[in-house]
Amino acid sequence: MSFDMAWDDGAEEDYDSDEYATPRLSSTPLIKVYCYLDDNDTLEAIYRPRLVYDSDSQLLVESDQPMRPSPACKYFAAEVVDEEGPWRALVDFQKIGTSNNLYYARLPLLSHWKRIQRRRAFRVQADVEVLITPFRDGVSREQIPGKIKDISATGVGIEIGPEVVVVLGETFHLSCNLPQGPISADVVVANVRGPIVGCEILSVSAQHSRLIGAYIFSQQVRRPDDDLDDD
Repeated sequence: MSFDMAWDDGAEEDYDSDEYATPRLSSTPLIKVYCYLDDNDTLEAIYRPRLVYDSDSQLLVESDQPMRPSPACKYFAAEVVDEEGPWRALVDFQKIGTSNNLYYARLPLLSHWKRIQRRRAFRVQADVEVLITPFRDGVSREQIPGKIKDISATGVGIEIGPEVVVVLGETFHLSCNLPQGPISADVVVANVRGPIVGCEILSVSAQHSRLIGAYIFSQQVRRPDDDLDDD
């Protein structure tokens, strides 16, 4: 998997004095690590660790949550955001271990950093019953009913009751029955828009990812005027 094949999204590469430009990692303590199962960019998981140390050849990161990508993952990409915008690079993923309830991993760089423009995932409106289970202090809580009101390959908008309090960065496990079949995924709260909780998908199986894609396609064909784009 070459870097250009994985992330050729039309963004121009930036150079500085004949050298590849790099992000200002000192200003970006948070990193996203994307774990892909195949060349079609099928996501297995997204991790959001903190940067501990960086060099020209590798990153050292830590997380409050376990980072255990599937052995089936074919390649990994790290994303950071500095004052100039988002950057990505291909990386390897090497688990180090745990210390003081923190999980550590080493990310050797396999490519130069590349400044990118975010692709917007195609999103469609939905009306699907869902159950979400909050995870707090590593323990799953009581299931909360809701409705998926919009969905894309990378996120969902869930309508829940006003009595339910959620906070940004909180993680949930969701499960629902699409017409194509049952799915489940781990998500993180990215924003709250009134009664709609916008969540980013952190982890979903390849099979369930394909079911989500099939549902999005079916909704696009059935209701082409109702489609949306992720912001």
